[in-house]
Amino acid sequence: ATEAVNRGDHEAAFMLHDADVELHPPPEMVGLGEESGTRGREERVRFQRTWTAQWGYVRFEPEEFTDLGDRLLVIGRMKGSGLSSGAAFENEWANLTTFSDGQVIREQVFRDHSEALKAAGLSE
Repeated sequence: ATEAVNRGDHEAAFMLHDADVELHPPPEMVGLGEESGTRGREERVRFQRTWTAQWGYVRFEPEEFTDLGDRLLVIGRMKGSGLSSGAAFENEWANLTTFSDGQVIREQVFRDHSEALKAAGLSE
């Protein structure tokens, strides 16, 4: 799914998302006038397209996967450059995904590894 996002194939990236999936991005990833999260697969695709379009280049690079039963924690880096400035950036990135009946029902995105570990119950 991450590679599909990286190549801009959002339909493939989110095809295993439930029709009523919840997305909870960090506040700094939410654009002006947008809600603090989304509900539904179509809204999830729209959010990713809108957010990615605001950057000149962005790539998610997973480094570590932790199986938590009905959840999966992916920890990695987000790299890219600004659309107008061209300035390069690199940040921590993590995704905590909850599954039910083989479908993603909840997705939490973090820009801080320690916050993701805490949300997953892997640290205090």
